[in-house]
Amino acid sequence: MNQKKIGVVILALSIIVGALLINLISETKSTGNEAGCFQNKECVATTAVLNSSNLGIGIIFALFSLAIYLIIFSRGDEFWLKKLEQQKQNISEEEKWKIIEMMLDKNEFMVIKAIKEQDGITQFTLRLRTDLSKSKLSDILTKFEKRGLIERQPKGKSLAVFLKKAI
Repeated sequence: MNQKKIGVVILALSIIVGALLINLISETKSTGNEAGCFQNKECVATTAVLNSSNLGIGIIFALFSLAIYLIIFSRGDEFWLKKLEQQKQNISEEEKWKIIEMMLDKNEFMVIKAIKEQDGITQFTLRLRTDLSKSKLSDILTKFEKRGLIERQPKGKSLAVFLKKAI
C-alpha cells in the first residue's frame, strides 16, 4: 500500500479516536463536578479515567504526527527507484572500471579488460595478451561464462570470446 494512503488512514483514525476521547474526558469532568469530587469512590474512578484519557491523547497525537509525516514528507518507492536509476546512469566509464577492478582479482581483470578492448578475441590471442597459462585462462573464462559475462563461440581451431553484458 502507498505510504500516503496509509498516512491518510492513520490520520482519519486518529481524528475519530481523538474526538471520542475528548468526548469521554468532557463527560468524565462533568460527572466529577456533579459528584463534588472529594475523596470518594466516584472521584477515584474519575481520576483514573482522566489519567488514561490523557495517555490516549498522547498516543493519538503520536499517530496524528506519523500520519502527517507519511502524507507530506515521506517519499514513495518510485522516487527512490528513480533516484537510484539516475545515479546508475551518472556513473562514468572510469568509475565502472574501478568497481570491476575491485571485484576481480588481477588475472580476471586483465582477461575482462582484454575482451572488452577486442570483442571476439580468440582464446589464443587472449592467452598471448594476458600471459596466462592455458589452464588458468580456461578456468577464468569458464567462471565468467557461468556468471553470464561472456560467451565463447567456435572460430577456426580456437574459440572467440564475446562479452554478453555491456561493461
